[in-house]
Amino acid sequence: MKCDICKEKIQENFLEKIQGTYIGSGKSKKAVCQNCQKTHSIEELKEKLK
Repeated sequence: MKCDICKEKIQENFLEKIQGTYIGSGKSKKAVCQNCQKTHSIEELKEKLK
């Protein structure tokens, strides 16, 4: 899976869960990596994903 902001591959743990988070609700969930979470605020992330 790739980050929807920086387009880099998101690492997964042994249970195939991403090391990041999903932003959005319903079918419009977007994956965001940990590096993007550290460098941007929640408002900035939501604005970039629109």
